[in-house]
Amino acid sequence: GMRRTTARLARLPAFTPRSTFSPRTRRILGKVAMWTAIVLIFVWSFVPFAWLILMSLQSAADLVRTPATVVPGPLTLENFRYVLFPDTGTGGQSSVQASRVPFGIWNSFLVAVAVTAVNLVLGGLAGYAYARSGKSKLMGGTLWALMLTRMTPSLALILPFFLVFKTMGLLDTRTGLVIAYCSLILPLSTWMMKGYFEGLPPNLEKAALVDGCSRLKAIWKIVLPVSVPGLVAAGIFCFLISWNEFIFALILTGTPNAQTIPVIIAGFLVQLRFYDYGPMFAASVLAVIPPVVIALLFQRWLVSGMLSGSIKG
Repeated sequence: GMRRTTARLARLPAFTPRSTFSPRTRRILGKVAMWTAIVLIFVWSFVPFAWLILMSLQSAADLVRTPATVVPGPLTLENFRYVLFPDTGTGGQSSVQASRVPFGIWNSFLVAVAVTAVNLVLGGLAGYAYARSGKSKLMGGTLWALMLTRMTPSLALILPFFLVFKTMGLLDTRTGLVIAYCSLILPLSTWMMKGYFEGLPPNLEKAALVDGCSRLKAIWKIVLPVSVPGLVAAGIFCFLISWNEFIFALILTGTPNAQTIPVIIAGFLVQLRFYDYGPMFAASVLAVIPPVVIALLFQRWLVSGMLSGSIKG
């Protein structure tokens, strides 16, 4: 009886669940869901930035009027004039904090470019070494030791940095910020470049070594040209982190000589002059522009660098 029952069950057709929708309807619903998600993500990301731009174009009186309203008043560029052209004598004098914004942007740019250059050179060479010799126990151990340094909270490192920089005369200098930022970012840039170089076939440089090139020349002539997407992705990553870093810049700097733009913007909040909200919004917009421009300029290499992990032969 049990065998006959099992045999009958085996001859029954396999159960296939019936779909409520036709294939064409499912495709349409899938596209609708995808575009709905895209629109929601765009609105979630863009609306705060658009609101920031709108606030930067409002006059001081409109920003603090009572009762508050979401309807914007007349647009004006006076906030940007206070920030970019202080003490021009055409409608008022900029506050001390507003006049520091151009110096803050310049300091941020110099520090970010220097940190990016150092990380691309050192991180690229280290990433290549780990990608080609990572199976060695010594190299594997040093790689893990390098990554373990990133597990230390940044707040725990500020006091040692402060004491060392005070002894070496590096407090309130852009050089000190570059050193501090590189110590934080270099492990991550090395890890990123290691992952990219592992996707490149070793035969690329082996052929050059057979032809008599040195290892560095093979890297420069053969590996570097095909590594541009990975280098750009790592470079933008380093630039954005150093551009937006706040806590180290706040503790290790004290004057506009080395203060970066995040510290300058935060300084608006400790002022008693309420009408500095406008220049603060304008400074925030100016602080966003350089990273956005760099990301747009290198968008093609950035996307390919983030998605590539191998080379198709």
